[in-house]
Order: sequence, then C-alpha cells, then structure tokens
Amino acid sequence: IRQGVAVTWGEATLPILPGAPAVLLRLLEGGMQARVPDLSAAAPGTVLPFSLSLAFNGSGSLSFVPLGRENSVSVDSPWTDPSFFGNMLPDTRDVDSAGFRADWMVSYLGRGYPQSWRGSETAGYTREVERSSYGVRFFQPVNAYHQAERAAKYGILFVLFTFGLFFLFEMTGGLRLHIFQYGLVGLSLCLFYVLVLAFSEHVGFAAAYAVGATAVVGQIVLYAANFLGRRWRVGVLAMLLAALYAGLYALLQLEDQALLFGAIALFAALSAVMFATRKIDWYAVRLASDGTATARQNG
Repeated sequence: IRQGVAVTWGEATLPILPGAPAVLLRLLEGGMQARVPDLSAAAPGTVLPFSLSLAFNGSGSLSFVPLGRENSVSVDSPWTDPSFFGNMLPDTRDVDSAGFRADWMVSYLGRGYPQSWRGSETAGYTREVERSSYGVRFFQPVNAYHQAERAAKYGILFVLFTFGLFFLFEMTGGLRLHIFQYGLVGLSLCLFYVLVLAFSEHVGFAAAYAVGATAVVGQIVLYAANFLGRRWRVGVLAMLLAALYAGLYALLQLEDQALLFGAIALFAALSAVMFATRKIDWYAVRLASDGTATARQNG
C-alpha cells in the first residue's frame, strides 16, 4: 500500500490502522481495521453507507469474497488483458483495446459458510471462505521473457527438422556426416535462445529475435557449406532455417490461434517430408565400400 488509508463512514472520516482483529487473523495473513462509533446503537436493517480508496503496487490480481447477503462488484480498469477466476465469473464483461469492465452479482447462497459464526468456529470455515473468492488477474501475454520461454518449447522441433534434412542429404546424396558435425549444428540451434534472451534485455524482443535468427542461420549455413557439397543443398538448408524461424516468430505473436496454426504448420511439414521421401526404398539403404550412405529410389 503506497499511502495512508481512511474510510468515509457517513459524514465522518475514520482512520484505518494496520492489523486485523484477532478473530480474523486465522483467515487473513494481514489486514487493516477501523473502529466505527455508535454501531451498536443503529437499528437492525439500517443502511450504513461507507467508502474507501486504496492505492497499492505490485498486484497480480484483485479478488473478493461474498461476505454480504447480496454482493455487487464492478471493476473498471485500463488493463487490456484480464483473466477472470473463481467460482463466480462475471455476469457481464466488456474487454477491448481501452481496457475492461466486469460486473458480478453474487448471492450468499452460493457459498459454503453462514452469514455469522462464533470465533471458535472460524477454523472450520477458513477453507470455505478462501474457496468462495472471485476476481480478476492482470494477465501479461506479451513479455520478452515469456516469449523467449515459449520459443524454447519449440527447440526440439528445430533440432529434429534440421537433423532430418541432413539425414536426407546423407541418404540421397551419397554424403557421410560425422556425429560431431551434427553436434555442432545442434549446439548452434540451442545458442539461438540464449542470444534472444540476452539481447531482448537491451533492444527488445523483436530486434533480439532478428539478431539471434540471423546469426544462427548464417553460422549453420556457412559451416554446412563446407561438407554439403552442392550449392542447392546449402540453399535448401538456408531456406528451411529461415522459414522455421519466421514461422516461429509468427506463432509467438499469436495468442488464441497459436495452437491451431502450430498444428497446421506441423502437419504441412510432415506432409512435405513424406512427399520428399515417398520413393526411397529404405530396405535398400546401405553403406558403400567407401563408407558413404546410398539409397535406391523407386520409379
């Protein structure tokens, strides 16, 4: 909490002091309290309006518990990516580029504890009070660290696709690649994520991604050009890596459609591999007398 808090109770302004009453400390790790004058003198059913304002930092979420018989909550915020949670989702909500507004109307019948209880019964209702909370999390979909983490989850696919291409070059082109060469290429692919994370702390994610992808693609292509033999193979390798990194960046910019487009891209990639290898007779794959791998193609 950034500054002092006061509650407006009718016409009076009451200071709020730190610390919750002892009976509530079993439910709350901390809290605040204010003594209200002449509360016992009010007749049952009397409406007692009050309000307070809070200014605080470091909040990942805002939640409420339905302690009243009828609980009406309205939240209006410029945050553009809310994530609603709890047993009671908003009755109405409006989310756009200017922020969001959400409204809850919750009855006390939707919770698992009574309107009042004795202090000795507090422990029995602690879990039910916690379970009845509802509210909104301030979700952060676009973050350099989150995007780097999401990119790393696709790392194994990049290794498999690149190694698969080298393997096809071996089978169809009479090449013989050493495991050490595969290992260096794999290390270069892994280094991409370190480069992105390191540069994103200084130049932003988009520029860091461009630097990392350009550096890794150039490194692998220049290295592989020495043992792939023909220029068209080097060109195919360069185009494949460029397409992989461009496709990954496009996926990272998507939110709701990321899984859909990712599944389509994987299906298309597998179809391309199946089409390119459809005529290879894998039973005829053998090592020639000079140790190079050869494969016969049908038709």
